[in-house]
Amino acid sequence: MSTIKFTDRLLRLIVPLKCMGCGEVTLENVPFCRNCLSEFAKLVKAKCPVCGRDKENCICAGYGKTKFLFYYDTKISKRIIASMKYHATAFKADYFAGLLMLQLPCDANFDAVVFPPRSKKNIRRYGFDQSEMIASALAKKLCIPCLKALHRTGHHKEQKLLSAEQRRKNVSGAFTADAKSLSAVKKVILFDDVMTTGATINECTKILKKSGVRKITVLTLARTPKSKRVAFSRKKYYT
Repeated sequence: MSTIKFTDRLLRLIVPLKCMGCGEVTLENVPFCRNCLSEFAKLVKAKCPVCGRDKENCICAGYGKTKFLFYYDTKISKRIIASMKYHATAFKADYFAGLLMLQLPCDANFDAVVFPPRSKKNIRRYGFDQSEMIASALAKKLCIPCLKALHRTGHHKEQKLLSAEQRRKNVSGAFTADAKSLSAVKKVILFDDVMTTGATINECTKILKKSGVRKITVLTLARTPKSKRVAFSRKKYYT
């Protein structure tokens, strides 16, 4: 058992598990209370608020064939993402990894899971990289490696503070790839926790292709609908 999972289980014995949706203590074996679990189920099944199609057939978002769990445009969706960004645990990561795995084709084969890393500043501040935690949990379930193949270059502004055009400029040249670790990798899952403009994913995809990766499947927890650039607020969030 890994240290992080042992610590997480120990904490759950000492500190009651709180719902990711409302912040109340929950006795469920999922990170939601019964009421919020019902809301979460509706969120996952929700159709695109722009075109009205289900997310598998949504054609309006402009992000191609990105696979994701839910649209990032409601209060509960923002609370879930905030909970992972600021209060991630191995339990939450494993829960979402299981749901993300169901978004992938049953007959699909992948060589590895990769992810755009969190900034060193935020890792020092919060103590973890939520995307790495979920990516690692997903890789374990798929029995493939999770590679730290993408690296940030220098200091860049936080994406959430920028407009769509500023985001694209901000991530240009913001990542490099470890060619050595990707030398035998041809098909990857590129995971990020949330996709808004797609700037980060597009930049990482470009870098991975330059490194010889042939097929990239993008997978995220949430995606912002094209016509609803929801500004994330840190004022209210739950653990």
